[in-house]
Amino acid sequence: MVTLGHPRWCFNLVFVACSIGILLNSCILAMNVRDWKRGTRLSLCDKILVLIAWNNVHLQCVMHGSLFILLFFPALYQNSVIFSMCAGVIIHQILCNVKFTSCLCIYYCLSIVTLKHPLIVCMKQRIVVVMSGLLLVAGVGSFVISILIIWNAHTEPINPTGNRTSTLLLGNLSIQVNPTYIFLIISGGCCLPFLMAFLSVSLILISLGTHAWNMKQNPSGFRVPSVDTHLRAARIMIQLILLFAIYCSSQVILFSSSWTIRSFLDIGAFFLTLTYPGTHAWILIMGNSKLWSGFLEVYHYTLQSTGCKKPLAQ
Repeated sequence: MVTLGHPRWCFNLVFVACSIGILLNSCILAMNVRDWKRGTRLSLCDKILVLIAWNNVHLQCVMHGSLFILLFFPALYQNSVIFSMCAGVIIHQILCNVKFTSCLCIYYCLSIVTLKHPLIVCMKQRIVVVMSGLLLVAGVGSFVISILIIWNAHTEPINPTGNRTSTLLLGNLSIQVNPTYIFLIISGGCCLPFLMAFLSVSLILISLGTHAWNMKQNPSGFRVPSVDTHLRAARIMIQLILLFAIYCSSQVILFSSSWTIRSFLDIGAFFLTLTYPGTHAWILIMGNSKLWSGFLEVYHYTLQSTGCKKPLAQ
C-alpha cells in the first residue's frame, strides 16, 4: 500500500482544490443569478450550467467534509447510519456530475448539428421537453443508485491477515462493497453517460465537417448561421469531452478499488477527482461568452480593488 504521510497533507490538498472549485463554480452561479435578478430570462443552456455549477459546489463540499471525517474521526464511519449517509451523498453527487455533463453535451449536439435524421430532427423540435426529461432521469437514476449502497456496503474491523481486494482501508476501518454494485456504478453511472457524451460530440464534428465540405464544393450555397460560434463551441466540447474521459476513467479506477488508496494510480485518480470540478468550471466559463465577460469584469474589479494593474490575457 502506498504511504501518503501525515493525513493533514491530504486534507490540505483537498482544501486547496475545494476552494478553487467552489470559487469558479460560484462565479457561474453568481453571474446567472445576477442576470435573473435583472429580469433576463435564463436560456435552457444557462439552466443546465447552473445545475452543473451547483452540483460541483455541493460535490466539493461533500468530498471535503467526508474526507475530514475519514482522516480525523474514522471511528464515526463504524456507525452504519453515518457511513450510509455520507457514502450515498458522495455517490449521488458524483453520478449527477457525470450525467449532467453528458446532458450538456447532448444539448449542444441538438443545438448545433444539421443532420436530417428523423430522430435528431424530432429531438431538435422538442429540445426543451427532451432535455428536461433527460435531466430528470439523470437525477432520479443517480438517487436510486446511491440509495442502493445501504444494502450493498458495510463496515467491519480490519483483519490484518485477510486478503481483501475491494476495501477502503483507513485506520482500523474496513468497508466491504458488493462487486455487483460496483459494476452497476461503473457501467450505468460512468460508462453509459460518457458514451452518450462522446456520441454527441462526434455528431457535432460530423455535422460541422459536412457543412464545411458543402461550403467548399458550393461557396454560394446555404450557410448555417453562426458557424464561427458553432466552431468555437465545438472546440470547447472537445476540451470538455477530453476532461470528461479523464474524470470517468478516474471514477472507474476508484470505484473498482472501492476508493482504496493503494497505488500511485489510485493517488492520481483521487487527485483528478479533487481538481475536476474547478477545471470543469474553467472550461465552461471560457466556452460561454456571457460567463467569460462576467468573469473578466470580476477579475478586473478585483485587480482595481487590490491596486494591481496586470490585465488578464485574452
